Amino acid sequence: MRRIAIVGPGGSGKSRLARELNEATNIGVIHLDNLFWRPGWVETPPLEWEAIQRRKLAGDTWIVEGLQDGTAHLWLDAADTIVFLDASLLSCIWRVTRRRLGSHAGPDVPAGSEPAPFYRALVKFLRYLWRYRRTTRAEVLADLARRREGPQIVVLRGSGDVQEFVRDLPRTTGKVDADLTGGEARVRSRLLPGGTSWISLVRAVGPRLLLEKLAEQTWGSSTNLGLRCDLRSLPPRRPAKIEIAIEPRDCRSFGGFADELQWAKGADCLQVLLLRRLGDAGVRTLHVASDQDGAPTYCQWLIGAGDQQPVDAHSPGRYPRLGPNEVLLEGAYTFTRFRGLGLMADGMWQLLRKARNGGAESAITYVAADNVPALRGCAHVGFLPDHVRLATRRFGRTRSVFRPVDEETLDAWAAATPRTREARAGELS
Repeated sequence: MRRIAIVGPGGSGKSRLARELNEATNIGVIHLDNLFWRPGWVETPPLEWEAIQRRKLAGDTWIVEGLQDGTAHLWLDAADTIVFLDASLLSCIWRVTRRRLGSHAGPDVPAGSEPAPFYRALVKFLRYLWRYRRTTRAEVLADLARRREGPQIVVLRGSGDVQEFVRDLPRTTGKVDADLTGGEARVRSRLLPGGTSWISLVRAVGPRLLLEKLAEQTWGSSTNLGLRCDLRSLPPRRPAKIEIAIEPRDCRSFGGFADELQWAKGADCLQVLLLRRLGDAGVRTLHVASDQDGAPTYCQWLIGAGDQQPVDAHSPGRYPRLGPNEVLLEGAYTFTRFRGLGLMADGMWQLLRKARNGGAESAITYVAADNVPALRGCAHVGFLPDHVRLATRRFGRTRSVFRPVDEETLDAWAAATPRTREARAGELS
């Protein structure tokens, strides 16, 4: 890789990836926006701008980002590697908002110029993203499909993919995303079937709940119980009302989350979106329980110490460092059509047994302190309170603090799981 072109929507992380690639290869970065805009946000005249780009193109090596519609083909034709950051709409908004609130102007702001007022820039940016997701993204995918026999094409769809790509340099081999096969791009929404749309999202989640969740991410706090299970003394299995078997699945080919969005509403819809983001971040150890017809019924990630890096990159500071004989269970979800069948206790028990058979001795998981059904499900398979995680969010940045279990926590646990606690005591007596 000697000539690398990075494409993607605004806020997808192009500038950051360019810097990371430069640190790994020492090729040199060209930020086109920084060359195009003059002090006072004055554009470079078209003929002069094309001449500047052609001089830069003549270099033997370069990493370029910030391609513009009229001249993008010049760089794509000359590149030996094209990296497409296929970032979600929400992640783009989050990056731009964090950068502006953190007083980081970014490389696209010309010297001697001030960024536009935040509220004005945000409105303009949201309009741009709307057009990008409706039309531009499909055009980009179609163009990459036409180039598939030429340069190496790399499609990255989450922070985990980006980190893996940078980490594996220069051993990275070309990979063309499945959406590029067949000559024409098939656009599949990362959020909702039929295309990412704020209108669809609001309809599925509900405007009130959506605003509440956005407010929580901006300024809020939460308490989760850190539960631990001794895998050497698992309780007996509690079979679900239907026969299920939980097996590992490849997140990249698993279509259960996309299908679930046809049924999920409200908080369930948001949870499925978060699960898809976890898979997009490169956390590959997804396990799915299916019924006899192969339909997904329950899912959860089983994460060992060797699999923790993508999780930490996706949610820094959210989880403690796992020991060699520990595993983390995360992302538990019962598919809506199979609720009320006792799937969580059965699916989680099977997952814990797999972990034990793989040599693990202890498992931890986290449950919101007010999620009584999930607390009971965890208690059924042998989890007990181990610690408490307090998360504080300020403008999208989360800080997690861990503290020991206190009497208040034990009282809350006892209130949530009275019958489970009594049954477990009877088993041990």
